[in-house]
Amino acid sequence: MHRFILRNKHIRNKTIVFNEEQSHKISKVLRMAVGDIVEVFDNSGWVYEVELFKLTNEIALGKIVSQKLIEKTSHITLFQSLIKLTKIDFIIEKSVELGVDKIVFFRSEYSQINTKWIHHKHLSRWQRIAESAAEQSGRVFVPQIMVDVRKFDDIMSESADTGAFILDPDGEVLSSKLLKHSLHICFFVGPEGGFSHQEINIAEKLGIRKIKLSNNILRSETASLAFLSQIFLFIN
Repeated sequence: MHRFILRNKHIRNKTIVFNEEQSHKISKVLRMAVGDIVEVFDNSGWVYEVELFKLTNEIALGKIVSQKLIEKTSHITLFQSLIKLTKIDFIIEKSVELGVDKIVFFRSEYSQINTKWIHHKHLSRWQRIAESAAEQSGRVFVPQIMVDVRKFDDIMSESADTGAFILDPDGEVLSSKLLKHSLHICFFVGPEGGFSHQEINIAEKLGIRKIKLSNNILRSETASLAFLSQIFLFIN
């Protein structure tokens, strides 16, 4: 079943009003017809089964035939050190498919990209990628994409009270014991060169656990996905 994200302002008296881009996709790309059923989610937990009843070149309308509320039971934040922009699209798309709830990009000592180079157009594009990945993968909530311009230790300090982890080749192997059934988990992934010794020391002083995912050295974009793949073995 095809899925679409809508904001509450597009739901009027049990009628779904699809935006121009979605209407074009429904009528011209997917070539759907009146009577076809689609699924709509509004990023607040509500999921709707919708029957299309009007299709034109400019607008598509659907009637809600059933609805259900899905509650979020866990929250996972990826703190991803900025790497080459050509790799960020991949990280966002696949992380969303794997279940991350928020992605925060930041600058660490070995980052090749500075946060001041990230503009609104980048964030808008990355958020669209997250929305598309959420639609495709059956997600009910669209993860938020952010850039944190603060210093590394300030970002770490704020996360230390949650179930926080930092990826490091000398860390422990991830296990259910380390997670302790935490419903709020955040993890830090370094850039191509990894975290510096100073950054690892800051994390350790704050009580953030070092973990490793493999005996092999993983690329930054691989490490993010490997962590998410492993963590859902323990929390799902």
